[in-house]
Amino acid sequence: MSEEGGNLTLRRLEGPIHKFTKVALPTDLERLQRHHSNILKFQHSGQWDRLHQEHINASRTVQVKHRHTHTGLVLSIYSML
Repeated sequence: MSEEGGNLTLRRLEGPIHKFTKVALPTDLERLQRHHSNILKFQHSGQWDRLHQEHINASRTVQVKHRHTHTGLVLSIYSML
């Protein structure tokens, strides 16, 4: 890959990477913090059914974002190279 082609690829990646780090990541971290808070609250109050559901919801949040990160961002990066 030439120097010029590499610079073009980097410029094309700046937007998606910026969006991921400035929008998606903070949103996901905030959502996980809410899950954590709810898990502690339900555990402390003995609401076992709600605790179990909150664990499931937190796991889904991580799995969906993990898949999205790997399939979306990584495939986007490779397709631009």
